[in-house]
Amino acid sequence: MGKAGYPNGAGFFLRYIYPMSRSLFLLCALLCITAAEAQTPFSRLQSLLDQKDYFRLKTALEEESTHLRVEDKAYFQAFVDNVFARNDWSLKEVRALLETNSLTGRQRYGLWLLQEDNYYKLGQYRMAVACCDTLLRHYEDMMDAVQRVELANDRILWHALEDVPPQEVFLPASASVSWTRDVAGLMNVPVRIDTATYNFVFDTGAGLSTISESFAARLGLHIREAGVDVQGSTGQHNTSSLAVADSLFLGDVLLRHVVFLVLPDAQLTFPPIHYSIKAILGLPVIWQLQEIHILRDGELRLERADHPGASNLALDGWAPVVSVITRGDTLSFHFDTGASNTDLYSPYLERHREEVLREGKRQTSRRGGAGGIVATEVYRLKNVDMEVGGRPLTLPQVDVLTHSTDDKGERYYGNLGQDVFSRFPEMVLNFKYMYLQFP
Repeated sequence: MGKAGYPNGAGFFLRYIYPMSRSLFLLCALLCITAAEAQTPFSRLQSLLDQKDYFRLKTALEEESTHLRVEDKAYFQAFVDNVFARNDWSLKEVRALLETNSLTGRQRYGLWLLQEDNYYKLGQYRMAVACCDTLLRHYEDMMDAVQRVELANDRILWHALEDVPPQEVFLPASASVSWTRDVAGLMNVPVRIDTATYNFVFDTGAGLSTISESFAARLGLHIREAGVDVQGSTGQHNTSSLAVADSLFLGDVLLRHVVFLVLPDAQLTFPPIHYSIKAILGLPVIWQLQEIHILRDGELRLERADHPGASNLALDGWAPVVSVITRGDTLSFHFDTGASNTDLYSPYLERHREEVLREGKRQTSRRGGAGGIVATEVYRLKNVDMEVGGRPLTLPQVDVLTHSTDDKGERYYGNLGQDVFSRFPEMVLNFKYMYLQFP
């Protein structure tokens, strides 16, 4: 999180829309499936899925594959393929599974939620609406009131996009643009629209590309009144709309049918530092760029993803998750190029409580976000060792949050920020083979 009055990454107000609410929604469905089962190969895998421990799940599925029914193997494979960005494979696996009679009601419920996510990521918005209709019609008794509202909100979102073609990215063999940091320390890239070029924030933490109302009007974008309910990090709710840009250019890369969440200008303005955001390129655009090289000297190089590597990156909804080693423990961290600092979340405190209480200094941290500034109790640790992307490093200072301030704080052990990425001259994000590396 940033200092008081500073946005903690441009995606902070998006992390509680689709990526977080949908992931928690899906988790609630999955947690009920095997609560009473003994530790069988199936229940071992289900436990890892419930915990969102996707990297261990992938390995365990390979180990247990010969001990599973064909349907059970396909069931877990559908989730693995989804989080490792093989959504077309996952979609086919879910279709086949839903045609069988060997699933429990809870499993079918979880698979319909997964299928909604697959269709959305593939830009098949009309099919995502159909999934919502099926869930609301046949599985409403498995949802609580909050889940029903969230699913209804999803349906409104996808319905507003039913006539929009899937987002497309046309990549040359390679492309390069310069990037800069703005007054808030956020990464900006030049985006060309018609004959004019503007700076957009480039943020993996943003679950949806975003634009201010005034800038959308300036560009002449057609506003789709979706009535999307967006909750900021301090709990404030705002009703927002959508807009679609027919074409944008990031250097020589053509982006088509880019969906933007339209927010009131006030939600993208930060008076303490006289700063406002016009627009953000979020993860739905970034992952289609395939392989991204972010160089510390200010170059962003885009290449076709022809370089296999060990997978340490996953997508939980639109939340990027990275495998991190710390204190000899391999844990899942949220990955956010828009966050200034790395934080450890309350699940980490529960897992390493004795060490944190012994080594940390308790204090109050003021953190800025959409809707205001909140005071959060933290334990401040010094000289925290970790390994990310195969590279060891030591962070001089890391805060451990004592309670969750948003949904991701309940599901992950921490959030990787710029204090990690800036340590290395180059960072590579590969969304085909799903890895983060520091060459």
